[in-house]
Amino acid sequence: MAASASTVQPDWGDYIGTSFTIREMFSILDNLGEGDKLNYWDVSYGMLLGNTAVNMFPDRVNRVILDGVLNPLEYYYTLKESQQYAATDKVWREFLRACMKHPDTCALAPLAKSPEGLEKKLNDMLSNLAVNPLPAGRNIITYAFVKANIISSLYYPTKSRTGLSNVNGGSIRRQSMIGIRCGDKIVRTDDVEQGHQAPQRSLEVSKAFGDVPTTNIAACAQWPFTAKERYDGNFTAKTSQPVLIIGNTWDPVTPLVSAKNYNGYGHLSLSQPPTCTSQHIARYFVNGTLPEHGTKCEPDRGLFVPKQ
Repeated sequence: MAASASTVQPDWGDYIGTSFTIREMFSILDNLGEGDKLNYWDVSYGMLLGNTAVNMFPDRVNRVILDGVLNPLEYYYTLKESQQYAATDKVWREFLRACMKHPDTCALAPLAKSPEGLEKKLNDMLSNLAVNPLPAGRNIITYAFVKANIISSLYYPTKSRTGLSNVNGGSIRRQSMIGIRCGDKIVRTDDVEQGHQAPQRSLEVSKAFGDVPTTNIAACAQWPFTAKERYDGNFTAKTSQPVLIIGNTWDPVTPLVSAKNYNGYGHLSLSQPPTCTSQHIARYFVNGTLPEHGTKCEPDRGLFVPKQ
């Protein structure tokens, strides 16, 4: 992929990055002629984009919602973001607990008699795959493949009742974010020892899933471009209008330690959309009303609802 990028985009690869996207956002805003203040709601990396935007242009903020919060300092200044997996192990165990309570709607429940037993069963399966990948037609089911599928299923758990029982289906999408992420990174390395050491912090944070995204380090070592403008400022700017921040209690990759507070499952508030959160979002966009400090919304339905 890196070699192809060098050939296809040699003249503009250095312009792939978050800061350039933000400048384009405000250029579009200026040309629309609808005022000079930003109205924005985005999630996950889009949250990082918005967070950087309001710190680059704090006097141009109107209504901005940041949903699914990444630690921006880790994104820009570390080889590998560790904090994003701070809650993943707890989320995984909560998912298994909910699964065992609803065996009719969770395909994994018949594999064990308790959440702890199910976790052990799956850990044993993963350990075996680590040394004995499983052939499946033209494909090979590997440890990394299954781990990545589990994480993907935890993003939108209410839509993944049977997905974890079919880990041999489909393929992992190529990360379109590689160019942006690697171009943005202020810290990159092609040193093998440093590359091996960096994931250890993530494994300390998440024993179950800290090893999942280690390929980012190697990918960025090979990426041939560095964004000509990389944001190297702080994230403490006082914005012209207050920003609304949303986070899920059980978000597997943008943990509540980075944002508060919606007591839902999955990645982003949209993964289990509650009426309460929707109402607060509407009030904020319509008249700028913020929820009370520390407001917590409950999901309208449980994680494994009975089939209708």
